[in-house]
Amino acid sequence: MKAKAVPMPTTKNGPAKFHPAHQVIRRYKRRLRKWMRDRARDAGASDPDLLARQLMIVVSGAQAESIMENSSKPAHDACGIANALIAAAIPE
Repeated sequence: MKAKAVPMPTTKNGPAKFHPAHQVIRRYKRRLRKWMRDRARDAGASDPDLLARQLMIVVSGAQAESIMENSSKPAHDACGIANALIAAAIPE
C-alpha cells in the first residue's frame, strides 16, 4: 500500500494556530476521527469514541515519525498497533 500525503503540522514547520492551514488540518482530523468512530460503531466496538481517539493517536504518531525518519516504516509499524487496538475493542 502506497502512503498518501495528508495535511499535518510538524513540530519543525507546522502552521501557527491562527494560520489558515491550521483550520484545514483541524477539519481533516475531525472528519478522519468521525469516520473511524462510525466504522468502529458499525463493527460493534464497545467504545467507538475511545477506539477512534486511540487510532488517531496511532495515525498522528506514525505520521510524525515517518516525517522524522523520512521513511514509511513507522506507518507499517502502526498497522500492528492499530490491529491490536481494534481486536481489543471489538468483541468476537
